Amino acid sequence: MPTHNVHISDVLAFKSCRRKWDFSSSLRRNLTPLGVYVPFFVGRVIHGALDRMYRYGVNPVDEVASLVEEETRHIQQDHPQIYATQIQKVNEQAVLCAAYLQHYVEWSQVFNGPFNDRDLDFINVEQQFNVPLRTDRGFIAKSLRKAGKFDGVVRYKKDDKLYLWEIKTTRSINERLKMLDLEEQADSYAIDAQQMLGEPIAGIIYMLIRKAIPETPEILKNGCLSQNKRIDTTFEHYLACIRAHHKHEATRDFISAKYGDFLQHLLDNANPFFMRICIRRTQEQLIAARNELYAVAREMTNPRIPIYHHGQPSCNWCVFREPCVAIQQGKHDEAERLLRENYTQNTYHLTGVDEL
Repeated sequence: MPTHNVHISDVLAFKSCRRKWDFSSSLRRNLTPLGVYVPFFVGRVIHGALDRMYRYGVNPVDEVASLVEEETRHIQQDHPQIYATQIQKVNEQAVLCAAYLQHYVEWSQVFNGPFNDRDLDFINVEQQFNVPLRTDRGFIAKSLRKAGKFDGVVRYKKDDKLYLWEIKTTRSINERLKMLDLEEQADSYAIDAQQMLGEPIAGIIYMLIRKAIPETPEILKNGCLSQNKRIDTTFEHYLACIRAHHKHEATRDFISAKYGDFLQHLLDNANPFFMRICIRRTQEQLIAARNELYAVAREMTNPRIPIYHHGQPSCNWCVFREPCVAIQQGKHDEAERLLRENYTQNTYHLTGVDEL
């Protein structure tokens, strides 16, 4: 009986839309669009840069250029004509990634809330794994394994316990925050990390990063910066703008007198660009999640599993929309042509992983 490697991304795709899963899963057709898919591209560059920051202590902004090259090398070599149409978009996103990371560095250096950088020891980052999947009775499944990659594992100095470290880029902090209570990846990775490390995982520390750049205040006629409370910015960025604009005049007393009240307003309101939060799971929750995962994995590896689409709002931006629509219209040959001409085999999961 062949061994199947199950990824949590496959599980989520399977639950979302079986047709999309059939196209994309490494258990099925394993297809990915040709060219650069911006959401994945931005996420991988930011993850890679922060990996190097916490692993080697480098400035993540300085890593953007090499990471962009790594992420686009295959498309430049194999499909140069397609890449030529995407160079401008890639360059624009690279500039944005550098801006996000610079803002993150400024924020992380002054963040003093729970689980700040100074209270964390990074055990490892970007840790790949491949562990046996457990049955609903706790036994090792003969033909099912879990594979994937943690963003990191950290030890919290204040309680000496292990936590998973997960970075999530998002369009909205509040929107992403509401998803965490039911985050299946948290359950799955906590189970895998405990099995791999042989030590309980106390929780998952989520680093939520909004994909946006803080606004820079306008300069007023009196030479001061605008203190309009509708500005979409942060304390750290606004303070940096004060120092850059007023230069040698920006002493502590000057800043307090001219901008103290507004800076306090920014401090008193939740940072709209970053949030670091810990989600905890009981062992009972993890056992229930393990049992559900096993049930879903058995369905996913059933060669006779029915395949059908799930019509939903996300269909509007699905990367497989065109071939899916062709299938719905009964144009199966057209769907296959679209798949041949616009998609390729995904190699993202085909890297060596640490096995247990």
